[in-house]
Amino acid sequence: MSEFGTYLRKLRENRKMSINQLALYSGVSAPQISRVETGSRGVPKPETIKKLALALNVDYENLMQVAGYTNATKSPFKNLKDFIKNISLNENEFLDKIKPDIDNILDKLQETHNIKIDPTPKDILNFCKNNESITLEILNELEQIPTKPYYMLTKKDEKDIAERLQQMMDDLESDSSLAFMGEPMNEEDRELLRISLENTLRMSKQMAKKKFTPKKYRK
Repeated sequence: MSEFGTYLRKLRENRKMSINQLALYSGVSAPQISRVETGSRGVPKPETIKKLALALNVDYENLMQVAGYTNATKSPFKNLKDFIKNISLNENEFLDKIKPDIDNILDKLQETHNIKIDPTPKDILNFCKNNESITLEILNELEQIPTKPYYMLTKKDEKDIAERLQQMMDDLESDSSLAFMGEPMNEEDRELLRISLENTLRMSKQMAKKKFTPKKYRK
C-alpha cells in the first residue's frame, strides 16, 4: 500500500465513510479510490486530489504534499529547548497556525498523550512554554498541523448542514413515503438520497464561503 493510499484510507475511515460514500461525495469512482488506497494505482492527478480534499473536508495543499506534489515544510526548530527559547519571538505565527485546527490538536493531545488543555491557542502556547516535560513528538505534531483554508467547513457549518439535512428529509417524508419511479424507496435508496443531499449542502456551503468571504479574511 502506498503512503498516499494509506493516508487517504485513514482520512476516510476517521470520517466513518465507506468507499462508495466517498465516491458519491467526491465524484471520483469507487474502483479508482479502492485502487489508490491499496496501492495498485499510482498517485492521482491534482484535480482528483482536489475533489477528494473537498469531500473529506481537508486542506488541499496538505493532501498534495502527502501525494508528493509539493515539498514538506520542515520545522524551524531543531529541538524542544530551541522551540521554547524562541517561541516568544514566534508567538503570533504560532497562534495563527494552530487556531484553525484547534479541536484536532486538543483531541490528539488528549487521546494520544492523555494531556488536557483549555481550548484556546494561548493556553496551548503557554503549555508549550512552561512544560519542559512536553516531548518533541508532541511538539512536532503541533507544528505539522496544517492550516485550513478559509472555505473549509467549521463545526458550526457541520451542525447547520446536519440540521438542514434532517429538515429536508423530514419534509420529504411528511406527506407520503419517499418514492422513485412510483415505487417506495427502501432503506438503501433512502441512505443514498440522504448522502446526495448532504453532499449538495456541503458543496453549496463551501461555494458560498468562497464567493462571499471578504478578501482580507481569505488565507
